Amino acid sequence: MVALAAVLIGLAALVARPDDHALWTAGASRPLVDEWASYTEAGRSGAEITSASRPSRISDVSHEGRRAYEVRVLAHDRDLYTSNAQRTELGQGNPSRTFADGTGLRKMAAGDERWIAEAISIPRGAPTGDSGYGFFVVTQFKLDGPGGPAAALSFENDRLVVSRAESRASSSADQIDIGETPAVPRDRWLHVLWHVKWSSSGDGLIDAFADIDGKGWRRIAHYRGWTLKESSTGRPALVHPRIGIYRRTIRHDTTVYFSGFDVATTRDAAEADAGF
Repeated sequence: MVALAAVLIGLAALVARPDDHALWTAGASRPLVDEWASYTEAGRSGAEITSASRPSRISDVSHEGRRAYEVRVLAHDRDLYTSNAQRTELGQGNPSRTFADGTGLRKMAAGDERWIAEAISIPRGAPTGDSGYGFFVVTQFKLDGPGGPAAALSFENDRLVVSRAESRASSSADQIDIGETPAVPRDRWLHVLWHVKWSSSGDGLIDAFADIDGKGWRRIAHYRGWTLKESSTGRPALVHPRIGIYRRTIRHDTTVYFSGFDVATTRDAAEADAGF
């Protein structure tokens, strides 16, 4: 009877959890093949992740008390798509794949409103980008194919900077900064929370919050307007998340850690499943 009661209590707690509204997670808590669709590294084209995939610059590790992805670029890496860049990324597109767990392509479309949580740790020795052309992107919400993201998070001048696309054209690459944090501490988990509504009209939304010092959330960016770029056919594009390192080439190996990536329909669900 005691064992049965324990089971019933556990089931009740599971039913009551706010992460019932979580759509999918990809925070290094499960095998890579169950969390991400694709990866890009070392100047090679994007590859679909299978159970046999063994990326050389992406590792599943324990970092600062959390399961995490250790993502690296090496000094000699050169990106296949942008000749003056280095890139190691995990993505849900470029290429895409369907997940067998009912979460489909893990992409977002016009009308979708989402809360997205993630944790990022930047080591003390990692060089920062700058506000000129020294880009250092750690999160992208990107359409398939070439062109810049619909929204992005960069590491510039020791700050996390939120940007959005300047143009809706699919191949456009220019971004407009819409907010930033103060200088972030190194070697600790930085928590980031997104609230987005994907739209090709004026009712779109990008809200970004950050907790960089353990003192609670602060809003770092707010934008209302169109948020979806056009696909190559001129229709509103699908958006897929990407995390990793995409930066201007420099002569230093660089490592960044990622954990707790979660996409949900409510704020509580996103925070709970990300472990915040």
